[in-house]
Amino acid sequence: MERFWTLVLMISLAQFSTGQYVTKCYQDHVLNNYFEYSYPGFQEARKKLFLKALDYASHHSVGQHAKQQSPDTIYRFPVVVHIVYNEAAENLDEQLIQDQIDVLTRDFRRKNADTSDLRSIFLPVAADAGIEFFLADIDPNGNPTNGITRTNTSVTSFGSITSLDLVKDSTTGGKNAWPTDEYLNIWVCDLSIPLLGDAALGFAYPPIEAPNWPSELQNTQEQYEGIVIHYKVFGPNNPLATGLLSIADQGRTPVHEMGHYLGLRHIWGDAGNPLFGGVDCDPSLDDGFDDTPNAGNNSQATGCDKTKNSCGDGDPNDLPDMIENYMDYSTESCQVTFTSQQAGLMRAMVVIGRTGMADVYVNDVRIIDGKFRENGPSTNLHALEAGKSTIYPNPSADEITITWPSDVKGRDISIYSVDGIHVASNIPQTKINTMDISSLLPGHYIVQIEFTNGIKEFIPLIKQ
Repeated sequence: MERFWTLVLMISLAQFSTGQYVTKCYQDHVLNNYFEYSYPGFQEARKKLFLKALDYASHHSVGQHAKQQSPDTIYRFPVVVHIVYNEAAENLDEQLIQDQIDVLTRDFRRKNADTSDLRSIFLPVAADAGIEFFLADIDPNGNPTNGITRTNTSVTSFGSITSLDLVKDSTTGGKNAWPTDEYLNIWVCDLSIPLLGDAALGFAYPPIEAPNWPSELQNTQEQYEGIVIHYKVFGPNNPLATGLLSIADQGRTPVHEMGHYLGLRHIWGDAGNPLFGGVDCDPSLDDGFDDTPNAGNNSQATGCDKTKNSCGDGDPNDLPDMIENYMDYSTESCQVTFTSQQAGLMRAMVVIGRTGMADVYVNDVRIIDGKFRENGPSTNLHALEAGKSTIYPNPSADEITITWPSDVKGRDISIYSVDGIHVASNIPQTKINTMDISSLLPGHYIVQIEFTNGIKEFIPLIKQ
């Protein structure tokens, strides 16, 4: 371990010896290398989950190019923001925190006003991810909360490469996570590096639920799940995002890191030399998506240069680098979109990589603990009364049985994909009904039961 961190530190010092530079994201330069060094097999396991999510997305999306259509199914993440501060300037105002949450939802739903800045050549693949975020209003003990914790610490900086996760531990001056399988944890702190200043802006832990994932990583990583953001770039128009940090003054560093949290890679696939700007157009180093043009390096040095085409070969049909993508390093004022395939991957990760965390809405009706309730509260509450209908077996590969009490009469049973696509239906004859689901693709579905009194009940179904 010591040899690894010595190497990383040497790289970082070499980087800064060439002049001041901001590392917008630690994700692939440090964090993933650290995991691979500590837990051999990490990169392979991460790749397997990525491919699994791609397969899931290809079978459950409305269309490969959903464009600007709004998905019928919306996922909403309850967020807790942990402000860990040493000086007063780091103790960010509540309104700035709320504004940042609003930016996350706006950008993931493609409701940002600057969508008009997207070049027309990329409009066919621009997408609404159908993912939203809100400050949690119930804490882990069931008490009301504003979704913000504040911890005064004696630690002046958490940006040392050897101490990235100390901000997530109360014994080392940080703040313990709220249950990471129920809340999306965001830590906001000073990530400056001693002698180097505002060098790193954020990082995120990728989803870890995957086949053959190293058990050591699962045991040690759970309490660290979430994202970490430098306090100077948290929130749109943060007054501290000046000088070199002006490239990150729109609140889109958290948008970028949230993409990593939901499984996305950088659009250039971390090709090229991150220190000296070299270009590498090897297709195997791509981000895994067909709708983000192949890029040979990041766009931090070129800012918002729309002529950038790092892998152009003279073909008039070749697309330029998508500097408007949130997963590039371009200046935040020109980042305006996710693509359809990126959105599909993130939605798949909500189901198979971040299972059970997000509230699910289908046509504005919300699911809680596997049951839908209209006008329900805005946070997952596991103690809510269960519905009266049941499905068994669940999961199932071939046939399911749906039952409900004898004092109500059913009108219709329909099955929908998690993207709201109707895939099967049945007219109930009694209070006990069977349905053949053998033809459905494996994955997650929603069974809607409509009764003659107008009440609808919704139950998740897993098809094996």
